[in-house]
Amino acid sequence: ALYTISGGVGVAGFIPQIWKLITSTGKSKAISIQTYTVWFSTAAIGWLYGVIILHDFMASLIAAGFTIGNGLIILLTIYNRYFRFKAEENIVPVNFDNEKEKSKFPKTA
Repeated sequence: ALYTISGGVGVAGFIPQIWKLITSTGKSKAISIQTYTVWFSTAAIGWLYGVIILHDFMASLIAAGFTIGNGLIILLTIYNRYFRFKAEENIVPVNFDNEKEKSKFPKTA
């Protein structure tokens, strides 16, 4: 029972990070894809071990939760960096302290 509770709490711990990535307003540069890939790999090995060797449903279910949680974080981070916010790289800052630059843009109310 304790293993089930602690595993469930661990899996639920992915929810805030996943939500932050879904509602992100930037490229999610603070997330280490390499670290989550290591955690994803170890969780996937644990999942396979639980299914194939242990034949333990609860251990397999918890390992599946860790695998899915890590996988979602990896996929959302890749999506944010290389697809969702890709256009940010093409934005060129304008120096409005320069009078010549100011004259290129129409005045707004």
